[in-house]
Amino acid sequence: MIFGVTNSTLSMLVAFVAVSTAALPVYAKYFGRRSSFLDFAGVSTQGPQISAFVSNTGDRPGLVTGASLRFSNVRAEAGGLIEFAVVGEGGGFVVDPGKSLLVRFEPKQITMHGVPQGQHLTSARRCEVTLQGQEFNGKELTNIRPLSCPDAFTTLAAAEAQLSASKGGGRS
Repeated sequence: MIFGVTNSTLSMLVAFVAVSTAALPVYAKYFGRRSSFLDFAGVSTQGPQISAFVSNTGDRPGLVTGASLRFSNVRAEAGGLIEFAVVGEGGGFVVDPGKSLLVRFEPKQITMHGVPQGQHLTSARRCEVTLQGQEFNGKELTNIRPLSCPDAFTTLAAAEAQLSASKGGGRS
């Protein structure tokens, strides 16, 4: 008997600590932070659409909700914004845990500033795509990716044509 503890009690205590230590990662998985971790990469354009490679490294589903393409010059005198919706989905695209997907976006609305109606933006110094999503815990995500301005202008022209054909006018 050591410190008032019998050998059988001491061996039971050692066994309990050994089993508990081995089971810690299992318990941590269930009691730790559980959410999705969305990572946006590989943005590309084709016609009026934008595509992005989205990975979810979390342990809960994540939601890709939309995208926008912004282009402007240095002084922001003229520029525009194209808002995009996820192709084929109502409110967004669900990315399951451990999955990587190519998500496509189609133009929804074009807003121009400093460019008269009927004229085209001919130069821009900064062009970027903002991708939007939502983690399982409700946290909103935004990820900004640069895009070459010639690609942005090609997408703008194609988006204007598509929106004009479908709604009778694509720019506001």
